[in-house]
Amino acid sequence: PGSDTGIEVYGAIADKYIQEWGVMGVLGAPHTTEQPSFSAGSRMNLFEGGIILWRGDLGAHLVYGAIWAGYEKDGRDGGPLGMPIADEENDPELGRTIYGNCRRQNFERGCIKWCPAPNWSEGFPWHTGAPCP
Repeated sequence: PGSDTGIEVYGAIADKYIQEWGVMGVLGAPHTTEQPSFSAGSRMNLFEGGIILWRGDLGAHLVYGAIWAGYEKDGRDGGPLGMPIADEENDPELGRTIYGNCRRQNFERGCIKWCPAPNWSEGFPWHTGAPCP
């Protein structure tokens, strides 16, 4: 699919982007064309609100919002966590705060968790050295 920016999204990354409502979803419009990422054999597209990363053995996964902010700061797939192995989900272990559901996302070498807070910086994501249960 294309966008108003004229940037095209292809293949498995496009399939994931469409599944997540494309430009109308959490990612918004694409900012880059598909290109190699840091992890060997991986591909990525950057979007207004995050990234979709793909590698043949893992498939395509999006990282967005507060978890994206922490993942990007840590070096994305070139950092200590490696590639995403699942999409973001509600965290049953941490549950819910009065501000909303706590969230988590698993990566090859760890997990990022985030809970909403009244001040976004108070809810800044943290990562663990092991996958979330």
